[in-house]
Amino acid sequence: MLAVMRFVLLLLAMAVTALADTNIFTSPSWVVDGAVDSGPSPSEINVTVQKVPAGAFSELKVFFNYDGTNLAQVFSLKGQGTIQPLLLSPLVPGGAMRLTSYRDCDVGQVEPMGITDLQFKPPKGPKSPMQVKGRLTNFDSLISTDLKMKFYVPSTNSVMVDVRYKLSATRDICVDHTLAEEEDELRIAEMDTNFISPETNQNTRVRYIRVKDTTCDPYTGCHVSKGSFCADLDNIVGYLFGTPRLLGNNTLALLHTNDLPQNTPTLAIDFHAPPHHHVKPQAYVVPTNDPSDPNVTVWGNWVDVHKSYRDGQKVVRVRVVLNARDPNKPNCDQTKEPTP
Repeated sequence: MLAVMRFVLLLLAMAVTALADTNIFTSPSWVVDGAVDSGPSPSEINVTVQKVPAGAFSELKVFFNYDGTNLAQVFSLKGQGTIQPLLLSPLVPGGAMRLTSYRDCDVGQVEPMGITDLQFKPPKGPKSPMQVKGRLTNFDSLISTDLKMKFYVPSTNSVMVDVRYKLSATRDICVDHTLAEEEDELRIAEMDTNFISPETNQNTRVRYIRVKDTTCDPYTGCHVSKGSFCADLDNIVGYLFGTPRLLGNNTLALLHTNDLPQNTPTLAIDFHAPPHHHVKPQAYVVPTNDPSDPNVTVWGNWVDVHKSYRDGQKVVRVRVVLNARDPNKPNCDQTKEPTP
C-alpha cells in the first residue's frame, strides 16, 4: 500500500512539474515565461533569447513589473495564433486577438496565422518597450519570416502591442470573392469575444469612425464627412453590418460599455497597413449558450485583396496595433438598433 501511495505521489509531482511555467528571461521590468496551452489544437513556439535556444512552448506569458514592485501578466501569446491582452486586477481576462486569415476558393475560411518562432532580447532600459522578432504561418498557404512585435510599456488601464509582418504565398492562392459585399474576403486582424445576452457577455458593442460621404471639386479639393457609428451585439445572428463603410480613422473597437456582468477590457485594433481607408469593418455572431465560447468575431477586411496570388508572391504587408483598456462607453453619432 505504501509503495502504491509513493507511486501516486510521484505521478502527481511529475504532473505538477510538467505543468509548471518555465522562465525564459527576467529583466528589471519585463518577464517572459513559457507555459502549456491547455486549449484545443495547441502548437509550439520555438523560442530563442539573445540567439540562444530557450525551448519550445505552446503558450508564452508576458509580464510587466509596475513601479518595480507589482509584477502582473499583460499578454498571453499562443502558438495557434491567439494574442490576449490582460489588464491589472480587478479586471478579468476577456476577448482575444488573432492575425490575418482569408477565404480560400477551394478550402473555405483558412485559419489565422500561427506563431512558430520568436526571438527575444531584454529591453535596453527599465522604461523601454520589449521588441521581439519571429515567424508566422497559417500551416496552409501563407508565411511570414519578418514578424516584429513591440510591446509598449503599459499603464495601469491600458496595454498595447505593435505587430508588423509581410505575408507571402507558399502555394498558388485563389481568394473567394463571393462574400465581397459582406466584407469577408481577407481579414487583416480580428477580435474574438463572447456574447450570449446583455446579462452574460464579455463585450457588448462594436464602434468605428466611418466615412459617410466624400465630395470633390477642382477648386478646394476633396472633403470627407465622417461620423462615429456603433452597433450592439444584442439579438444579432450572422453578419453585424449590412453595408459597412470605409474606416474614417485607424481604430476598430470592441467595447465593454460597463464593468458588468464581468469586468473585462475593451479591445481595439488600429489598422496602419494596409491603411485604414482601404479597410472596412465587419463582425459575425454565432448563437451559443456557452459563456466560454468565443462566438463573436470582429475584423477589418482589406478591400483591395486580389483574386489570386502565385506561389512565392507577396500578398500583403500588415501593421496593426492591438489594444486593451478598461471598460468604456464613448459617444456614438449613430447607433444601429438591435434586431427586435
